Amino acid sequence: MPNATVIADELAAQLAHIESIYHQQPLQARQACEALIGHARQQHATLLQIYAAELYGKIMDHAGEAITARNLLYEAAQQAQAIHNFRLEARVCEQIARSHYTAGEYPTALQNWLRCIELSEFKQGEAAIWMMAKVGVGQVYDALGECQTALLFHQKALNRIHEVNDPYLHAKILINIGVVQLKLDQLSQAKIALETSRQICLANDYADYAATSYSRLAEIALKENQLDDAMSLLTEALSFARKVNYRWGEATILSNMAQIHSRHQRYDAALECIFTAQVIAKNHHFTPVLMRLHQAAAHNAEQAGQIALAIQELKAGVALQTALQQAQQSEQNNILVQKTNLRASASSKLVNLANHRLIEHGDQADYWPLLAQESASLLQLERVSIWLLSEDKQRLECQYARQETAQMPVLERRMMPVFFSSLEHNQPIIAHDAAHHHFVWDIAKAYLAERHIYSIMAFPIHHNDRIYILLFEQTGQQRNWLPDEIKVGNQLANIAARALGNQDRREFQDEIHILNARLSEAHTELENRVQERTQGLLQSNAELEQTMSQLVQTEKMAALGRLVTGISNELIPPLIDALEHSNVLNQHSKQIAQQLSSGQLKRSSLEQYIATTEAQGKIIEDKIALASELVGQFKLIAVDTSSERRRHFNLYETVSDLAKMLSRQLRHQGHRILLNIPRQLELDSFPGPLEQILTHLIQNAVFHGFAQRRAGVIEISAYAQGDEIIVECHDNGIGIAPEQLQRVLEPFYTRALHNEHSGLGLYIANNLLSEVLAGKLEIESALGQYTKVKLRIPRIAPESQAAEVQA
Repeated sequence: MPNATVIADELAAQLAHIESIYHQQPLQARQACEALIGHARQQHATLLQIYAAELYGKIMDHAGEAITARNLLYEAAQQAQAIHNFRLEARVCEQIARSHYTAGEYPTALQNWLRCIELSEFKQGEAAIWMMAKVGVGQVYDALGECQTALLFHQKALNRIHEVNDPYLHAKILINIGVVQLKLDQLSQAKIALETSRQICLANDYADYAATSYSRLAEIALKENQLDDAMSLLTEALSFARKVNYRWGEATILSNMAQIHSRHQRYDAALECIFTAQVIAKNHHFTPVLMRLHQAAAHNAEQAGQIALAIQELKAGVALQTALQQAQQSEQNNILVQKTNLRASASSKLVNLANHRLIEHGDQADYWPLLAQESASLLQLERVSIWLLSEDKQRLECQYARQETAQMPVLERRMMPVFFSSLEHNQPIIAHDAAHHHFVWDIAKAYLAERHIYSIMAFPIHHNDRIYILLFEQTGQQRNWLPDEIKVGNQLANIAARALGNQDRREFQDEIHILNARLSEAHTELENRVQERTQGLLQSNAELEQTMSQLVQTEKMAALGRLVTGISNELIPPLIDALEHSNVLNQHSKQIAQQLSSGQLKRSSLEQYIATTEAQGKIIEDKIALASELVGQFKLIAVDTSSERRRHFNLYETVSDLAKMLSRQLRHQGHRILLNIPRQLELDSFPGPLEQILTHLIQNAVFHGFAQRRAGVIEISAYAQGDEIIVECHDNGIGIAPEQLQRVLEPFYTRALHNEHSGLGLYIANNLLSEVLAGKLEIESALGQYTKVKLRIPRIAPESQAAEVQA
């Protein structure tokens, strides 16, 4: 039998060889890398498999097929996480992000690149990976039209290039900088960046990036109307692209060549380039490129007098354009529906589930089916099951399984010891590829494989010294769990724990009632029973404290909910208008498509359609711009208030953003918020909790101080006092009676005669101030005149506070 060390060394040598050739021989490198991953998996060479998967991601990305590598990359990510290798996890995260970016899945790409940056900033993190992630974030902003922001991220990456000896990465950064500068019409700067990248690529034989550099330099020459220079550059670019089978680049280069031929009125030559590019675009599904090529062919055929060909190409171009527009409109409509709350979001579904009567008052026969059904809906799954680990931790027995008609087996530790051991770590198990996961492979063989389950998420729920397992199962094919899906899984597990706790609480309450009923019959017996139940009552008290904490969190969510309600009233009208105009535009698109398919399309109809599209598009753009402004303001507040992250911030800017958002809600009641804060006040603290505190104070003033009144004024002022910042919230409301002033900071105390509010607002504000910001709260009031709440906040939050918040 061959020596394992020798095998590992041979595989490592193969990896090094693949890395040395993939720029020049991408097809051979791809085939060799696929074989290497298979060998590494067979030999359980985990580190080598992770490195090979990362390299495979790079190869497939350069080939324009990044999505093909995604499953292997997620498998590598779970392996890196299992061995706690943050450096390798960062490498794989970068490639995962790029696979989502090339598919236009920008939010998921951004999440993975930000995770990559975070991992790369740990000890022993790699500067090169950090730079690649920064470039990735810049590319997302570039794709979203935020060119200036994109340029900032690319420049940050370039500022650290001296830390590594990586000319390929250097060229990549320079190309991205040049592309953004080209879009910003900074042609001289773009030319410098792209010329430098070209020289690097030629010196190191990077044919793919050399093709890109030449092609982008040609675009500059085209903008400067230097057609001969542009053609010369494109000829070089085409040579390099064909050398490494860079098909997307080849199609784009040929399109630009056709543009030059057309300017010289060489229409036949232009058409020849276009037709060659069309074949490439069709074979590789470059749909937007193919649409533009059909349009260019129609123009050149018309100029060459080939009217039949021009009409044929125009029809093909319009058909593709219509299909793309319909897909885009469908996506925009989904976004509009989500933003206008016409369809419930995952967050609202979770809130509704958490407050469901069966979660509060049901038993396991009631809430397990409900939880499984809602979990399947939220995560788009067919199979969800709940399991209970036996007291001796040797067996797992199914308590409920959705979409399972047969008797569920009992899973035994002796058949799957690795999986059972992992459950005791009290950590979620996220297995994209269950068959090759470090903690799941043995249950995959014994249970998952025969049910065609490829991916799972398992969340342990510790309750009364017992462990329940909430298991999400993906059948049919591998599923790469996204960060948002993992977050939803965690929240569902928390709801399950809450349901179990509620049931226990009710059982304890029932037992207490029985004991009280027997008090009159057997006082002596009751005393003995009380002693027996002492331990149970202690546990009950702990659960009640947990319930109190959950109520506090509910009040925080309610405060954010009131923000959502306020912004929804402003947001819905422009979005509804935009949706209506979008439907009008969609109708016109269908009409023009029908005319096209029937051969009755006239030039006047097409011109009228274009005019209508421009008009309707302008209206939609205006409405969406208004909605975007409102959403942007809300996101600024909502993101910050949900974060307990410490950072340096300007007090005036933070409070001003909050005041703008809340003022939209208050203006309908005639109330105003005034600010008297010096613009230079800076803090090193926690802006999110501070915004939560001020939100509670403002809402408290409106609800209690301005009850049944209009035109109230809330003034927020601040000033420095030694090492502290004093923030005062003053309202001209009805004030607080002296006997009530002593109790306003108590939980559940409210002056309202009804139960619209929980009485937790000031209690939460005081806790956040003392426990997170290390500050103090003081209240003074005159009945019928005013109430003033004074916050004393350290300019620099103590390090102990930061450690507690992070913990």
